[in-house]
Amino acid sequence: MEDERGYVTKESREGVERKFRQLSLKNGIIENKTKSEITGTTKNCLYPSDLGMVVSDFLTEHFEKNHGLWFYSQCRRPTG
Repeated sequence: MEDERGYVTKESREGVERKFRQLSLKNGIIENKTKSEITGTTKNCLYPSDLGMVVSDFLTEHFEKNHGLWFYSQCRRPTG
């Protein structure tokens, strides 16, 4: 990976606390508990930069989706 191109950044991100209700049935009685959890935490993941998003959008717009597969199939075709 070329670090100086800047298409992606390697980051760790904090999660956010999410509250939820837990319902359980015990002896015919419904219990309602409010609990919380941390969701969305990541460690050392790659995220696209603004430039990376622009490049990705350009390539998606101007090149066929299966171009890579077509090129590969042409290279693997037996000759003669």
